[in-house]
Amino acid sequence: MHRSWEAQFNRFRSYLFLYFILMFIKEFHGQYVLCDGQVVRLHCDFEQGSVLVRLAIRRREGKRSFPCIIELLFLEVSELDLLDTFGFEHYSDVVFVRTSTGQFYASFDPYGNSGLPGNNDNFVIRSERVQLIDKDIVTWLE
Repeated sequence: MHRSWEAQFNRFRSYLFLYFILMFIKEFHGQYVLCDGQVVRLHCDFEQGSVLVRLAIRRREGKRSFPCIIELLFLEVSELDLLDTFGFEHYSDVVFVRTSTGQFYASFDPYGNSGLPGNNDNFVIRSERVQLIDKDIVTWLE
């Protein structure tokens, strides 16, 4: 069966996009140190279906790491699960992955430290897209 040039190009583009997303998550974890960070701000926009999380974390530069502030803007949010007494602002572990369904999954209070989504995780956000906002970098993920 002969495929049209457009169909082949679209299939190639899908693979390239998936590769980019997987590389972004890997590079994100390679460039930023999320553990032992602090949630500085949480803003929910129910009208837009978005959640903004500002984090005080560390950015790797060579063999050293330096404090930095980033924002993760979750768009097309399908879940926000947060049960807290608001005495929590520092966290020791974070899960930030792309799931097999294609959604982004973040937990700023995971139950274990497996690095994978879990049923008992807290402060969970699931979304279709994420924008990383750093003073030097703005990256969209879809």
